[in-house]
Amino acid sequence: MLQFAVLDVFMMVSEIEGAPGMDEAEEDAFINLLNNPTTIENTLLRELLASIGLTWKHVLDAYNTQYRYSRSYFEQAFSRVRTLVDDRLGEDEAQAFKMSLATHLGGIIANASGRGETGMGRLSEDELQAIATIAIWLGTGTTH
Repeated sequence: MLQFAVLDVFMMVSEIEGAPGMDEAEEDAFINLLNNPTTIENTLLRELLASIGLTWKHVLDAYNTQYRYSRSYFEQAFSRVRTLVDDRLGEDEAQAFKMSLATHLGGIIANASGRGETGMGRLSEDELQAIATIAIWLGTGTTH
């Protein structure tokens, strides 16, 4: 389930702007993270990325059997992750993982395409909203 959460962040952020699928820069950034997750500070997220990288095609095939791009799909998926993480990790560790999943991973993916307006970094308003929504559904206690 946690491997799918990583893919859910990738899919929600990369497809938020309405294009069918992610753009090449976002996909390249994600694949780079899978192959070299050492830039991720959160240990659990780094380990998840590394585990996906080892079996990328297998994990993606399994993910695609249940994935659909819809608000209800993502809300349910991130709510399940929230419950799992909150039940199994200490409060500080759970919050750190959820924040890293939503904001750090989401930010890396969104920044890859670089279409944002001046003053918002490279993130578009839609991408910022997607990241904020993921953070809310994960129960991070933040909306930014």
